[in-house]
Amino acid sequence: MSGIAIAVAGVLAFTGITNNKFWDDEANTAIFAQNLLETGQLSAWNGTNLIGYRDGAELDENLVNVFMPPLQYWLAAVGISLFGGDELGLRVLFVLAGLLCMIALALFARGILDDRFPWYLPLWLTALAPAFLLYIRNCRYYSPGAALSIGLLACLAGGIHSRRGLLLRALLAAVFSTLLMFTSYFNAAGILVALPFLLLFKTHRTRRHLIVGGAAYLCAGIAGVYVLMTHNPFATSVPRPDEVEGIEKIATLLWRNLRDIGTFEFFPVVLLPVLALPFLVKRLSSLVSEAKIGLAVTGMMLAAVIVTSMFSPQSVSGSTLADMRYLVPLIPLGTVVTAVILLILWRLARPMAVGVLGLLVFSNILHLGFAGSENSYLPTRGVECTLCQYVGEVTTDRTTNTEAIIDYLEKLPEDDVLLVVPPFMGFSPMYYLPERKFCCQLMEDHSLSDEIRKELPDYLFWERAHRDLDVALINAMPPASREGPLAIRRVNMGYYHYVGVLDIPARDCSRPEIPWHSFDGKDVKIKRHHRFFVVRLER
Repeated sequence: MSGIAIAVAGVLAFTGITNNKFWDDEANTAIFAQNLLETGQLSAWNGTNLIGYRDGAELDENLVNVFMPPLQYWLAAVGISLFGGDELGLRVLFVLAGLLCMIALALFARGILDDRFPWYLPLWLTALAPAFLLYIRNCRYYSPGAALSIGLLACLAGGIHSRRGLLLRALLAAVFSTLLMFTSYFNAAGILVALPFLLLFKTHRTRRHLIVGGAAYLCAGIAGVYVLMTHNPFATSVPRPDEVEGIEKIATLLWRNLRDIGTFEFFPVVLLPVLALPFLVKRLSSLVSEAKIGLAVTGMMLAAVIVTSMFSPQSVSGSTLADMRYLVPLIPLGTVVTAVILLILWRLARPMAVGVLGLLVFSNILHLGFAGSENSYLPTRGVECTLCQYVGEVTTDRTTNTEAIIDYLEKLPEDDVLLVVPPFMGFSPMYYLPERKFCCQLMEDHSLSDEIRKELPDYLFWERAHRDLDVALINAMPPASREGPLAIRRVNMGYYHYVGVLDIPARDCSRPEIPWHSFDGKDVKIKRHHRFFVVRLER
């Protein structure tokens, strides 16, 4: 049963995987991986274009990325070397990491649940979870972070009956915790805080379990110190300026993360009260131990959410939804809780359990995925069968907004210098049109070595780019008139002529987040923020 579930997940994840070009963050990974193969380091500069997210906030004076953990770039570079630089080549290893996550989930579930429990049920729930499938299809840190997180939990789950088993688990825990620190700081912190919840069970309070846990914490600590000493991410200014700080910011992010666990369809929050039934209903009292396991895993999830909320770089004043990409490991972890809930319902009334399972797989009602989407930047979602929508999309090759931008820029004269606003939406065109020049990735005050500064052309700097700029695509910023002065980011770019508007029938539809994901382009109305207004600068 477990093998079939993993195979089903693989089919669903790989189907149509080459339909859509890389979106912004995937293109970021692809470009750094390509530059890594060419230069031997995570350089943002390839001689023509520079990937300077938020004016180079991730980059040191040599334009090397010192902010993002590097494992995703290493994995993508291996994918390019083995399979090529197209969508399949770069995404295949990340999908495989997602399937490895499911294997780790099976080991974790078998380790903490009774032998009579259908431990393969969490695997089926994960295999049919559109949110999980969408994330593992991306060449980004989501699936490696989830695989290493669940793998670390699996190392400590269940009995350790021999010295050989102790040695193997300790070694794996050390490797997983180290790699996790080089994959996602948030996943690492979240899962390390969640591990002590296993001590709630007497079977896990053994000397051997403490040795395995100690190996995980020791190696994570060493890796963390190495990161702080060599590539300190806290020394950079990547996060946007925020009007909300301190306790208020943490509380706001905590509320958003807890709320959006449901609206992003990570976990069926409506079902949580079912865990209380074995403590209240006498004929369900034999399931108290299973309910305690469900509550313990829920505690793990809550701990990860709290830690992520405390350290998240997300701007509260500049957003209304949580950055749930930091919490992707909660999707497979939550299926263990869901499986316990379904067992309780099965014992209570089998038709009810079957009905709930049907609602769970074929609708977003129990997740509350239809709630919380009333936002000026989001299409309104109703009660949907997200799995049906997912299958419909991956079997349909339609033009995304990223592809529409690339198609438009490809037809422009080759000597045009191009600007896409917001700049991060230019990353995908940079990857697919590497010979074209994309401007405005750095500010003059960015700290650069003298050698690098002499090498960089004017068009890379906001303050100088107007001398070279020919075309700008400006998302959601329509020009006030057909021509006039163009000022972007308080920098006077010169005088523009209005060219037209690039209407795109869906916004970021290749992104993994469900509230942003437009499963059917024809149903999304063209709004102001769906358009890219095209202007040309006077020369």
